[in-house]
Amino acid sequence: MITYFKKIFFASIILLFFFGSIEFLLRSLNIGDFIFDEFVAMRALDAPLLIKDRFAGVKMAPNGIYADPSLKNVFSNLRPNFLPSDINPKAGFVRLNSLGFRDQELNKDATYKILCLGDSTTFGWGLYSNDLIFTKKLENKLTEFLKWSGSAKTVDIFNAGTPSYSVYQGLQIYLHYLVDLTHWDYIILWFGLNKSLMEKNLIHIREELLINKFLYDLRDFLRKFRTYNILKTYLQKLVNPEITRNNAYEKIYEKLIKIAKEQGSKIIILPLVIPNTTKSRNAYGYVPTLNQITKKVSKKTSSVYLKIDEDFDKHKGEIKWFDSVHFDSTGHTVIANKLFDFLKDDLN
Repeated sequence: MITYFKKIFFASIILLFFFGSIEFLLRSLNIGDFIFDEFVAMRALDAPLLIKDRFAGVKMAPNGIYADPSLKNVFSNLRPNFLPSDINPKAGFVRLNSLGFRDQELNKDATYKILCLGDSTTFGWGLYSNDLIFTKKLENKLTEFLKWSGSAKTVDIFNAGTPSYSVYQGLQIYLHYLVDLTHWDYIILWFGLNKSLMEKNLIHIREELLINKFLYDLRDFLRKFRTYNILKTYLQKLVNPEITRNNAYEKIYEKLIKIAKEQGSKIIILPLVIPNTTKSRNAYGYVPTLNQITKKVSKKTSSVYLKIDEDFDKHKGEIKWFDSVHFDSTGHTVIANKLFDFLKDDLN
């Protein structure tokens, strides 16, 4: 019996020495360090939040986006109350509210409260004024409509769009920051352009990781070891990354909608839109596939799928694009009009 335990003991020592040596080598070569969460796309961190578009001369304040290690679920967000020291509204600097979003403070006393969750398109990347973004345009149109119809009801549309956010981050920021803020009558979802989800760190979506604290903490502990990160990356190469990413996208979208509906919110999903150029098609060739997935999700969850892509086709000669995914105020007007036509009768 003693001999048996000795064998196990010495075998364990050898294994620990073996993996310890590998870990030491990986750390010495700076290989296998963990940076991002599986479902987080953070290309915005590669460059400060600073952009000038050729149409409006927009400048977004640098360092408005930051990584906070304490934010386990979203990894990064926009700085609450961010205000550049050299603020000049005429130059188009973007201000952030007390919750770290590009909008005025939430009016909790409004009759109807509508939450817009999304990435940089919802945020209004490239536009220097909130008044140029579809969220504010829609709020103004609905407010005027309610006044015109003689109603005393009011509406507040809250823009929670965050540059580079994936649908996973949308789910997490809703769960941990927005769900208890107020009752949201409608939630407008617009995700997908950042669905790459850091594919080198993605195996598959595991729902228990979203709700099981032990598994979450265990994963965070294992990520401290380079050996674990390297082995995980190798295993990920054994699966089909495209199928995996699409399945994760679909499953997370469904989970977000399910939770929001349990809170009594009605859901509107917006399809992705890109300009009809070779560059955009090459860079974002997955957009048609994702739109099919979101359409499928909308049917499974009995949510509204609003075909803004068809309206963009009708106005393609009027809409100017800053790049392959972000567009000018005309495009935001098209979206606001589409949403207004759908919402006006329901809110009156």
